[in-house]
Order: sequence, then structure tokens, then C-alpha cells
Amino acid sequence: MYYFECEDVNEAFINVIQRIKSDGSEISKQQTKIKEIYPVAIRIKNPETGILYVKNRSYNPAFMIAETLWNLTAQTEHWLVNYNQKYNTYFTNGKLLAGYGNRIFNWKDEVNQITKLVDLLRKNPLSQHGTIIVTDPSSDLDNPIFVPCITLIKFRIRENRLHMSTFMRAQDMWLGFPYDAHLLLSLFQLVSSLLEIRMGDYYHYCDVARLYERNYIESEEIARFDTTLSRNISMELDANSAFESLERYKYLIVNLPENLMRLADKVPEYWANSIKTCYAYNLIKRGNFELAIDAINSISNVFKDQFFNWSRKYDPTFYRRLIK
Repeated sequence: MYYFECEDVNEAFINVIQRIKSDGSEISKQQTKIKEIYPVAIRIKNPETGILYVKNRSYNPAFMIAETLWNLTAQTEHWLVNYNQKYNTYFTNGKLLAGYGNRIFNWKDEVNQITKLVDLLRKNPLSQHGTIIVTDPSSDLDNPIFVPCITLIKFRIRENRLHMSTFMRAQDMWLGFPYDAHLLLSLFQLVSSLLEIRMGDYYHYCDVARLYERNYIESEEIARFDTTLSRNISMELDANSAFESLERYKYLIVNLPENLMRLADKVPEYWANSIKTCYAYNLIKRGNFELAIDAINSISNVFKDQFFNWSRKYDPTFYRRLIK
């Protein structure tokens, strides 16, 4: 058992990858080398600081936001591919029914597990039954194209704090963890808002934590970034209108109305930054670099800096415009 006690997702990401590199055993799967350690337990003491910002990990901030909203609104629709073309592989007839959100909020086409969980913990705050199921043996054991890495999620209340545990069948620490951590800690904050109870500790359990050969070299230089920009997920969701708000934010990043920047300035800061991030990404895809730079410069959290890291690696043409 490998146990990591960390202040935030940055420390968790760095420490686990360094341990895989030093202690991991190497296997070969489909002609790909993989280093892994198992099993792994991670405690994150400050889950509100849930946006990864680490040197040399250049991820797409717009996809991070889009994937989170896609899941928190129980989506199955193809629009997510607009933010990550690689996901196109997983969709069948324009839908991905095995997405985390669809299974969490629409289990077997009828059960919203989050609302049932919230009702349970309101009635019995000390209950140990607060478990959300994600894995579905009726389909996942048939080896389909997409199998969720998350198997189940557990919530408990102790000393007037809400604690959350996630169980993963496997975790690609380099590629998947930044996105998974953001989604899961956003879900944590959603449930905290619905229950009106402060977030406590977050526990992330992996049966296997992995680092793939393609990431061996770039993972050598990971380290903390110093930044004055916020890494908090401050969703400011009201318990009575949380799902309506999420639907509204989802509508904005899918449809991108012409007055999007004005609309973004009327919502809480975290969501304003998120909407502007998605807008900027779409402007970059269209080649409208000047408007994209204006949108990026208006962002007040680390999604702004992450555009520099992402574009340096994935869109050098835009990066040269961005640093002028």
C-alpha cells in the first residue's frame, strides 16, 4: 500500500508521479511500457484548491471545464468532442451513455443518485450508506470501448464536515488525474453546496496508479508553479438552484452566444473564468486570435496561465501571438 498525505492536488500529482518513477514496476501492454504502483491511497486536505497547476503538465483548460459540466449535467451528447476530438472514439450514434455523469445522475435511466444521497444525509447525517455507484457490471465486464475508471464514490459527514472518497479501478496519473481530480472535486463541492455543509477531506483510492512510457521524459521536470492567481473551485452554487445554474453554464459553453463575454461577467467569478476559457478556446480554433487574447487576459484564475502552457506545446502559432 502506498499512502500520500497532501495539501492539494498539485502536491498529490507531483508526489505520486515521483513515487511511480522511483518505485514503480514496469509492465508491457499492447507494446507499450507502463510503470505502476499499487494500491494507492491519497488524502487531500484542501480539496477546494482543485485546479492543477504544475510545471510541464500542459493540459487543455477548456476541455477540463467542458468535461466537468458535461458530467455534472448528466450529458450523453456529442458536443463534448468539440473540446477534445480524441473523445470521438468513445461515442456511438452521437452518444456516450457510459459517461460518469450519466451514471451518477441518471442511473439506469431513472435514478439521480446525488439527490437520493443528499436526502439520505439530510435525514441521517451519520449514515454510512452514502455510496454512489459508477461501474455497471452488466456492460463494463463485456469490455466495451469506454469503461469508466471511477467505480464508486462515498460520502460521509463527521464533525459537521462532509468527506468524500473515490475508488478508481486504475488511474493514468499524467493524462487522466488532472481532469479527474477537477471533476471529482467539483462534484464534491456540488454535494457540499446541496447539503450546506463545508468540505472536509478528499480521499482518492487507486487500485493501480500508472505512468505511460510516452510521458516518461516530460514528467522528469514536474514541480510546483508559484502563482498569485486563484486555484480554487469557488462554484458558489445555491442549494435551491444548483442544477439550474449548471444547466445555464452548460448552455453558454455549448452555444457560445454573441454576447457571451457580457453574460459571463454576470455570474460568479469561477464560472465567469470558466465560460471565458471555453470561449477563448473556440476563438483559437476559429483563428480569431485577437478576440481570444482579449478573453484570456480577462481571466482571473490559473486557467489564464494554463493557456500559455497549453498553447506553447499544442498551438505554437497562437502561442507566438499570445506572448507578444
